[in-house]
Amino acid sequence: MNNNRTALIPKVHRGKICNYSVRFSPFESNKLALAQAQYFGIVGAGAINETDTVTVREWQTPEAVYDVCFNEGNQNQILSVGDDGNVRLWDLINNSPIRNFKEHTQQVFGCDWNHINKRKFLTAAYDRTIKLWDINMVTGSQATFNHEFGVYAAIWHPTHESIFGSCSGDQTIRVWDIRSGKDVKKIMAHSNEVLSIDFNKYENFIASSSTDGSIRLWDLRSTLESPIMELKGHQLAVRRIKFSPYHANLLASASQFDHHTEFVVGLDFNLFVERQIATASWDKSCSIFKYDDNPKLLLGK
Repeated sequence: MNNNRTALIPKVHRGKICNYSVRFSPFESNKLALAQAQYFGIVGAGAINETDTVTVREWQTPEAVYDVCFNEGNQNQILSVGDDGNVRLWDLINNSPIRNFKEHTQQVFGCDWNHINKRKFLTAAYDRTIKLWDINMVTGSQATFNHEFGVYAAIWHPTHESIFGSCSGDQTIRVWDIRSGKDVKKIMAHSNEVLSIDFNKYENFIASSSTDGSIRLWDLRSTLESPIMELKGHQLAVRRIKFSPYHANLLASASQFDHHTEFVVGLDFNLFVERQIATASWDKSCSIFKYDDNPKLLLGK
């Protein structure tokens, strides 16, 4: 079922249902995509929103949508993943899904498109697997990688097209090489579920966040299973972390945030506008601001 609508969108976009993820476009500075779900993603339908500074377009889905990403090789396509295990590719010109990739047997929580080899993308699911896909193949996924518990995220390395990282409820973060099909590094990262990871764009570091509220930084060159830094600024689960694309020493994290009234579950940096961040929350709002500004001003407080 498709429902395409147009409306004014301010710097704070308020939708009808909870947000789960937000991604800036890798092609345009003023465009982003939102993944949405009813009833905090527990039951009910979902939606994908593609927005810019003027309009918002929405595609409704019968299931909750947990993550979205842009096709790095086609600015008019968005990938979505959700509660029913389906992975859908949407055409923004015809306003409809054009491909459905169905192999996961449980909820799919994460997706990421390879920005170097633009044919390939990853999906991460609660069925304990990560799937590697090639957009040019029609016979199914290329490979499957396994954790011992549900996988919350799988992301490509910023400079190596064959390397990706993943995090899971099994308390590990892993770095995989798709050429061998094996994990080249496994770290027992936290004593609780690991919800999010991100590679530093300038150094050989990876950061992880957990349900225990902690964030840890790991040196991928080290043979020791101990973090080089731990950040404890949050009291509750840290749902999303992102390194700045501009500054090697800046990391953003999402848990509870003053300018939202519920958990912040989506977070992204704008590749074209330095210091600009988008946050998406279960409170149905998405805020866009520069991190040296006061986000409350965007809500009119």
